[in-house]
Amino acid sequence: MAYSPLMAAVLLVEDNEELAEFVRSALLKRAHQVTIAGTAEDALDRLKAGERFEALVLDGLLPGMDGAELVRELDESSIAPIPTILTSATIDLSRVKSKRWPIVERVEKPFQIEVLINAVENAARRGASGQSL
Repeated sequence: MAYSPLMAAVLLVEDNEELAEFVRSALLKRAHQVTIAGTAEDALDRLKAGERFEALVLDGLLPGMDGAELVRELDESSIAPIPTILTSATIDLSRVKSKRWPIVERVEKPFQIEVLINAVENAARRGASGQSL
């Protein structure tokens, strides 16, 4: 298993606590920092408060505001864009449209953890280099 030289601060937006802890643990093993938000509203509050992240892992189906609605809110905000990985088993991806908020990858649930880790590390590299933002 290759380890990334780029440690990333990751905002994980996932309402399934067991899955969130599993993903968090896997990313921590790769030396990434992980903040979990259980709702889109919590994630939005953190971003509006100025918390900084190199990657956003966003569940498409969340209670309350869903992933597509959060992307629309972020797209219309003054928050600096963060490379975003959208995860979902059933969301209609055509609903997730953005003019400036970068959805750099979609990872369908259920996923293999290595696939998600690679997506996070690629997103963090893109964010660090300013690619496609």
